[in-house]
Formats: sequence, C-alpha cells, structure tokens
Amino acid sequence: MIKRWQLAGLGLALVALLANADDTGLRTRFPIGSIESIEAADQALAAAQLARQQSDYDFAVGKRACYQKFLAQDCIDKLKVEQRQRNADIEEVEVEAKRYKRKADYDAKALDRANKAEDAAAHAASNAAQRDTNRSTYDTKQTDAAHTVEQRQDRASSDAQHVASYQSKQADAQNKLASDQKRAAQAATTAPQKEADRNQQIADSEARREKLAKKRAEKQADRARRAEDKARQSGSTNTPGQA
Repeated sequence: MIKRWQLAGLGLALVALLANADDTGLRTRFPIGSIESIEAADQALAAAQLARQQSDYDFAVGKRACYQKFLAQDCIDKLKVEQRQRNADIEEVEVEAKRYKRKADYDAKALDRANKAEDAAAHAASNAAQRDTNRSTYDTKQTDAAHTVEQRQDRASSDAQHVASYQSKQADAQNKLASDQKRAAQAATTAPQKEADRNQQIADSEARREKLAKKRAEKQADRARRAEDKARQSGSTNTPGQA
C-alpha cells in the first residue's frame, strides 16, 4: 500500500518536472549581449511572448494536477515559485530586446540630426559665397555709378539713395548670417552635453533595473527556502508507516 507521504513526494516531483520544462531555450537562443539588430530584437520579443504563454499554460496544467495530489497547496506554492523564475528569465530577454530597440531608434534620430546640421552648414556656406558674389557685383556697379555721377550730376541724388538702400539690405543679410552662425555654434556646443545626459539616463535606468532584478532574485530565493523548509517540515510530520 502506498503511503500518503509517498503520494505527496510523487506529486511534488511531477510538479517540479512540469515547472522546469524548457521555455523553448529562450535564454539559450538569446544569451546576454546577443541582440545586435532590430530583427533579432523583434525575434526575441516574439519568442518571449510565446514562452510566457507556455509558462502560463504549464502553470495551469500543473495546478490542475496539484488538486489531485496530497498537500495540494504546497504543490501549488512550488509551482508559483518556479513560474516566477521562468517569467523572470523571459522578462530579462524582453528588457534587453526593448532596450536595444530604444537605443537603435535614438542612434538613428541622432544621425538624422547630424545630417541635417551638416546640410544646414553647407547651405549657409553656399549663401555666403553667393553674398560675396553679390558684393563683388555691387562694387562693380558702385564704380560704374561713381563714373556716371561724374557725368550726370542730375542723377546723383537718386543713385545715392539706391546705394544706401542696398547697403541696408546687405547689413541685414550680414546680421542674419551672424545670427545663423551663432545658433549653429550653440547647437554644436550643446549637442555633446545632450548626448552625455542621454547616456547617463540610460546608465541610471540600467542600474535601477539591475537593482530591482537583484531584489527580485533575493525575494525569490527567500521564498524558495521557505517552501523547502515547509516541505521538509511536512515530510517529517508524515513519517513512514502512517496510514
């Protein structure tokens, strides 16, 4: 005749076998640092979703099996501990994949901003060259105008007004160029600091995640120890030979 304590041991062994089932080798398929592309990150997230579904399914199947066993609650508690560990592994893969995608998106945007800044600088240089050409043309016209003034005194006043208006426009253009150059210089100065601040934010976020993961692991280890102590105490209470 099989004793009750023997049935309990068989039930716990079955639960452990179900709970420790491999989640399609998720951590093996995506070891730490292996996600190096958007495609790999998307594959990892899809695999993590399937693994989480498998974990939930295994827990449901194991829980139904526990209700048929002696010490059903102890059996269910052990299942919960095992499921939390499995889900923690799955979450690690998800966090790494999402972090890579965020970084890739940030890098792409940073590159786009750098390209736009380079285009703006090239455009400013082209405008400066055009202004130099206009200035040279203006100088030529001024020489011609001076010669014309000597020949046509009656048009001197009109020519002077034309010159003053053109010079005002040139001054406005120079002021605008100086303002554009100042803004470009300020943007070039603040860009490294913004990048450094962003990297620091990422580092701080990673440190917080690691701290939370450590606390979670410590809590899980503590729960596992308490479950093992409880199982040993229960086993010692139901000694062999009892009906």
